[in-house]
Amino acid sequence: MESVTSSSLLLRMRNPEDEDAWEHFFSFYAPLILRYSRQCGCDRSMADDILQETLVALMKTIPTFRYDRARGRFRDYVRKVVRRRVGRAYKRSELRCSLEDHLHPDRRNQISDSKAVVPGAAWDELWDQQLLRAALARVRDRVEPLTFRSFELYVLDERPTAEVQAVLGIADRNTVYQHRSRVMKVLEEEMQKLREEVGE
Repeated sequence: MESVTSSSLLLRMRNPEDEDAWEHFFSFYAPLILRYSRQCGCDRSMADDILQETLVALMKTIPTFRYDRARGRFRDYVRKVVRRRVGRAYKRSELRCSLEDHLHPDRRNQISDSKAVVPGAAWDELWDQQLLRAALARVRDRVEPLTFRSFELYVLDERPTAEVQAVLGIADRNTVYQHRSRVMKVLEEEMQKLREEVGE
């Protein structure tokens, strides 16, 4: 998908029939919402429900949403929506557990004990990780496979230069450094594009 600013992506998302805009939003934010929900102590089923409820809530509010960077980042708005859904999910679970405890006092459910309080900093950290994952996926498509694999081994896996050379059959270690520089340049470009696209 072409690079668009966060404000233009939001404008496009106002049209629920613009599947490309919603798909772009979903591909970035869905893994983030799921990971955040799990960090809040939700099981997979609760996290899936939170994701769906968040998307429904956003589909309802985006048509009239006015993005103003001076008032905050779009990702912080999404975090607030997700946090509300997490809270509601726990209330439903606690109500269900309370009913089950009343009906079956011999089978105590401990779901409320697993409830975690996750600060906004955790969302920011997960957002940064998701940004890096998404940018790396784009970089992989933009550079030669050998260049990316060299970068992956040397930078991401922290393997010694000599080992990268041996594994990939690279004669000169300067080539490994060149691969790193090339990928880092493209990675920075893609991360900046993504920041604009998904509303940092």
